[in-house]
Amino acid sequence: MWILIALIGYALFAVVFILDKRILTNEKQSPIVYTFYSTVFLLLVGLAWFFIPFSFDPKFWLVSLISGFTFIVGLYTMFVAVSKSEASHIDPFIGAMITVTTFFLARFFLNEALTIRQMAGIGLLIVASVFLSFKKTPQNKTHWRWYAIGIVAGIFFGISNVSAKYLYDTFSFIPGLIGSRFAAGLGGLVLLLLPSVWKTFLPSAKKSAKVSTTKQPLGLVALDKVCGLIAILLLQWATALGSVTAVNALAGWQYALMFVIILVLSHRRSNFLREYLTKREIIVETAALVLVIIGLVLII
Repeated sequence: MWILIALIGYALFAVVFILDKRILTNEKQSPIVYTFYSTVFLLLVGLAWFFIPFSFDPKFWLVSLISGFTFIVGLYTMFVAVSKSEASHIDPFIGAMITVTTFFLARFFLNEALTIRQMAGIGLLIVASVFLSFKKTPQNKTHWRWYAIGIVAGIFFGISNVSAKYLYDTFSFIPGLIGSRFAAGLGGLVLLLLPSVWKTFLPSAKKSAKVSTTKQPLGLVALDKVCGLIAILLLQWATALGSVTAVNALAGWQYALMFVIILVLSHRRSNFLREYLTKREIIVETAALVLVIIGLVLII
């Protein structure tokens, strides 16, 4: 069951990452500001504690803060990389780094055991993610700087995922979910101390934002956030039910969907999203799709 839940969550995330790319690129949105608005509303999950008992255990709060704040760092560095690169390439690379980080941390801190077949499937999904990240610009240059930032994002996301899994296993799913997401909301609130964030609340910034919304439909941003929220809930649920390493490895499914969607949009709706894809890239990424399918079969 957890595999199906994860696949649905990643399908939604495929849509989210494409919308993020359009919003960040077309509107010249600051990654740190976008991170703030993507996380601060998670503070609202704290209202659930009026109805659901929660733990006063210091360990619960410490691990929740680790999960939440590392999620913030991962999200920000991912947005930086996405805003400067192509979503269909940098996101799979980040996903591969998340899976590698999660694998080692889960083995060390959670004593997570996987079958040889599952490990083979995870390995294929990691290789597929790296293949899907293959990119050459029209000038035949690879932007390795953004991949370095992607490594940082992957490491912090991996830490966040493993600490969340610890919460689910130790304190049960609902309290762990509320604690880790509330902590992420606190991290978003801390970003309000940065001038680049609080200045967006000034009258001049609000006036500029009104001009921006005439170019970028508000419904598109709302769709992005709703899909993102549902995807996060589904993936966290899948993580609580199954292997945190396997759930992260299933992101290869998301990147395969992203490649197909972007390929279609680049040819049919280039005004919505356009990415440079050479014939060589299409061949390499098609091979990666085959690896994704084989990897999924092995994990299932």
